[in-house]
Amino acid sequence: MSKGYSGMFRGTKGDRVAEGINPNIQKEKAFSYAEEISKKGTSDEKFFLNTVTIVYDEANDKYYYGMNHGIELHKSKKSVILFGDKTHEGILPKVKLNRYPLGNCAEVDAINNALNAGAKLENLHMSTLDVSRKNIRSHSIIEKCACKNCVATFKGKIKKNNTGWEN
Repeated sequence: MSKGYSGMFRGTKGDRVAEGINPNIQKEKAFSYAEEISKKGTSDEKFFLNTVTIVYDEANDKYYYGMNHGIELHKSKKSVILFGDKTHEGILPKVKLNRYPLGNCAEVDAINNALNAGAKLENLHMSTLDVSRKNIRSHSIIEKCACKNCVATFKGKIKKNNTGWEN
C-alpha cells in the first residue's frame, strides 16, 4: 500500500479526513453547491444567494452546507448550542455586531445543520465563499471572511476556518 499525504494508508478514514479538511476541496464543493442552489433560484427578490459555507466534520467524515438566509428559508430546527432555549444560553451574540440579523449567515446555517446531525464544534472545518450571480456566471471562487457576528460565535470554538475572520 502507498501512503497518502495524510500520513496514513490510502483508503483509510484518515486519508478521507485529510481530503475532507483540504481547503481547496472544501471550496470546490461549496462552489458546486452554490451553482446548484442558484439554478433553483427564482426571480423573487426575497431569494438573494450571495454566500455559501461548507463545513467538514472530521470526526464523522461528513460535509454540511449552508447559505445566507438558509435557516429562515428552509425553516430549519435551530440548534440549542447556537440559539439557546429557555434553560440554555446559545453561543450567538445577544445583539448583532453588524448590519446582518443574528442567525442569517451561511456559516450559521451550515454549522446548525452539522450540530443538528450530532457534530461537535471542535471537529468542524469551515470554508465560506462569495457566490454572487456575477461570481457564479464567471465560475469564480471568491473566499469570504466570517463577519463579526460569526467571529464572536465561532472563533476559538471550531477547529478551523479556512477563509478567515473579519477584524
